[in-house]
Amino acid sequence: MIKVSDAIKDIVNENHFLEFGLAHRICNLSQLAKFIKPLVEIRTQKEVSSAALTMALSRIQQTQHAKQVQMTAFSIQEMRIYRNLATQSFPKTKANTNAIHKIQDWCHDLGIYFVLSEGAREMTFIFDKEARSTVNRFMKELSLYRNDYISCISVRFDEKFIWVPGHLYSILQKLNFQNINLIEVSSTYTEFNLYLEDKDIQLAFETLQKCFRIMD
Repeated sequence: MIKVSDAIKDIVNENHFLEFGLAHRICNLSQLAKFIKPLVEIRTQKEVSSAALTMALSRIQQTQHAKQVQMTAFSIQEMRIYRNLATQSFPKTKANTNAIHKIQDWCHDLGIYFVLSEGAREMTFIFDKEARSTVNRFMKELSLYRNDYISCISVRFDEKFIWVPGHLYSILQKLNFQNINLIEVSSTYTEFNLYLEDKDIQLAFETLQKCFRIMD
């Protein structure tokens, strides 16, 4: 039979809003205990008092808050904005792969922005709109998706944060609270690139600037 503490942990871990509320200590534990009481009783197959649930939530909150304190240490070394970008997605066929690689080589030779992301069935690339005529010349198939109003925020961070669980999620979380839609993301060892529509770039930049410490 599952323990009460384990049942509560499972309920919290399955709900990002509860995790966030406990981590930031913005939940009324007594009210939360009453809310999850029937859920816990179903999982444990026994009656549980609200007082016991409140105590258990308090212990979990301390753990979640400790994780949040660790997360707040996350800092950004550098942020850059790239504007006047476009993106297109195509099925991953041999012809499309060859064509995209030719465009990639052309952009690299001229120092023009180009980022390629490959999945098992699709290929997406983001490029400077200066290369639009070249893209149109090489790509013969109809694209799955196209957007000519893209900007990028490139976030660079210290390599030590690679070992901090959730450091990239903390960035996405802040943008989600601002209702900012991300078109695409890409990452390397110490860089995280966020692609969004031009209209959202200023709000996204100011949000990250305000929520995280930017190193000089």
